[in-house]
Amino acid sequence: MTATANHIQAVVATLRELDFGDVPPASARAAELMDPEVSDATV
Repeated sequence: MTATANHIQAVVATLRELDFGDVPPASARAAELMDPEVSDATV
């Protein structure tokens, strides 16, 4: 149990260090994949 908690804390710490910049959330990409007619606001 302790090993799992330590691993989760290490992953969270790593994710906090990453700079995702202007990457849209995965849900936006999933909607685009499900419905190709969904327009991209950046176009």
